[in-house]
Amino acid sequence: MENKQYSDWDSIIVQLNLKDEGLLNIKMMRQDLEALAASYGQERRDVVEMMIQTIEEQLQNKQEETTLN
Repeated sequence: MENKQYSDWDSIIVQLNLKDEGLLNIKMMRQDLEALAASYGQERRDVVEMMIQTIEEQLQNKQEETTLN
């Protein structure tokens, strides 16, 4: 898939915050989002849900590492 120029938006970022502090974030380029949709029949909401699940897992792993240290 070729890189495209978009006039509206070109990526999506999901960020978890605690009050005003950004804890973790994940970013996906629009081309990747469209490639997932085309290749696997995923809807945009499904991909965003996967992004949320991934960042929640990363936060849990980060908290577990902090607890162990």
